[in-house]
Amino acid sequence: MDCEDSSEQAFVRQRVIVLLSPLLVCGFGSLLFVIGGFLRHISMRRRYKPFLRAFFCVSGREKVVHDPRSGISFVASGHLSLADWFRQCMSVTIFLLLILYLPVSQLALASFECDYDRGLGKSFSTAIPWLECNESGHYGQIRDAAIVATLFLTVGFPVLLAAIVFRFSHGATGLDKKVHEWAGIAFHDFRPSMEVFAVIVLLRRSALGVALGVFQSDTATTSFLICATLTVSVCLQIAFKPYRNTDLNFGETVGLLTLLLAYIWCFLRPHSVHAIIGFTFFGLAAMFVRPVGRKVKEWLR
Repeated sequence: MDCEDSSEQAFVRQRVIVLLSPLLVCGFGSLLFVIGGFLRHISMRRRYKPFLRAFFCVSGREKVVHDPRSGISFVASGHLSLADWFRQCMSVTIFLLLILYLPVSQLALASFECDYDRGLGKSFSTAIPWLECNESGHYGQIRDAAIVATLFLTVGFPVLLAAIVFRFSHGATGLDKKVHEWAGIAFHDFRPSMEVFAVIVLLRRSALGVALGVFQSDTATTSFLICATLTVSVCLQIAFKPYRNTDLNFGETVGLLTLLLAYIWCFLRPHSVHAIIGFTFFGLAAMFVRPVGRKVKEWLR
């Protein structure tokens, strides 16, 4: 019994850590900024300059600097200010949040649903069937972490990107250059007039998270929401071609179509695993045909 309790506690602890990972990422970005600011501060002192100044070098005109006291030479160029270091930490944080958005959102949304067992007279979590939906137990810890993840990541992150687009966008010229320096990693693949698609992509992931998390016990609703989301995404992608690169537009279109067809086939014939794998490989191959063909053509010339 003790072993079961300890394993359950370990599982709950891991689930809570995963759900709170967006907050941990933001804390990691803040820690990087604090460490960088501290190192920059002590690098201004003469005794530490030869060792730490290179940490803040950026590309530009490089020159060799010689410290007569230590006899050490080092390559120096322009040095990062605290504002530059802050922009780099923000870029890393936004990049990690983009990666975590769909899996953490799906996990968080799936943590709220419970099914009632008439035989036992108790409710159990749909995502974790052996976990009783008891507010004072382990389920309460997971639910509280899921609420934080939903508000902070699932809802808060798209709202943040939307606020950036509508506040700092200049129409056809795109976002302000200063904003691009710290938030550009979420927008740099899109054409300046289509940077709002960064928000649309997050909303698409959010819709998929809702379909897979909230309605996981209702197959018909899940299938309808996923097919509708992917169909709308394909239509928007074909109509607007939001990416700067034609290969990215082509790859995104093929990838969305492959997902849509594979999911429809999986819904109609759930046991046809080989066909689903074939769809996947076909989509991957089609995504690489165009750029590889262009490179071969350039090589033959």
